Amino acid sequence: MQNLPHHFGTDASLDEASVRELSRWLTANAGSSRRLSEPPQDRITRTGWFAHEHDDIGAATWQLPAVKSPSNCMACHAQADKGDFSEHRVRIPR
Repeated sequence: MQNLPHHFGTDASLDEASVRELSRWLTANAGSSRRLSEPPQDRITRTGWFAHEHDDIGAATWQLPAVKSPSNCMACHAQADKGDFSEHRVRIPR
């Protein structure tokens, strides 16, 4: 929340009221079972967590015209724009 102007290469700046509300929610709902470090090169797609979650996706899938790269979440997670990444609704293009 402290670096929103440079959030994964995008300016995600918010007004103060939104920052306060989101900060409260994030603090109240933060996981405590493990510590996560900043993703390598500020890319979620290069974290160990991402690699683990997508370890069954072959290199050829990332190259499909409908996918293009691991950062194109909407290619397989149709509800990603709503924050829904449920494994039950994943549709990998062929």
